[in-house]
Amino acid sequence: MKRVWRYAGRIAFILSLPALIVYLRFGKRTRVVVHYDGKIVVTRGWLGNGKWCLPGGGLHRGEEKAKGAVREVREETGMTLDVGHLRYLGAGILKEKLFRFEYEMYGIDLATAPVLRPQRFEILDVQLIDPDTINLSNMTPESVATVAAWRQSR
Repeated sequence: MKRVWRYAGRIAFILSLPALIVYLRFGKRTRVVVHYDGKIVVTRGWLGNGKWCLPGGGLHRGEEKAKGAVREVREETGMTLDVGHLRYLGAGILKEKLFRFEYEMYGIDLATAPVLRPQRFEILDVQLIDPDTINLSNMTPESVATVAAWRQSR
């Protein structure tokens, strides 16, 4: 069933590409490295190119960046994080082909194993993976950059 959703998502992604290009240029986004026991949480949405991504997403108008990052992680993975434990890692700008957007990078280390529950209509899969397996062929560029910033902050 996930394969069907993945193909449907790719088709929807292509069809909605002009609207996505405009939408992404006018908002800020977040990415969060959620680390537990040598692994990090990654998600794969049904809409998109099929690559893994760190949890995060668009900020609401007037929303504090860290609170928006925590909200997005909860919406996508079911995890409830304490905004006070987030580490700010910096900001980035993705400029790739047709896409351009600004994003804020955060990291958090968990003491207990997270219970992962992907958001039903947005996320196909959520997993804990070894960060050494991450590269541009299997993960979105802003997620790769966020993992690099997280590694430098350690």
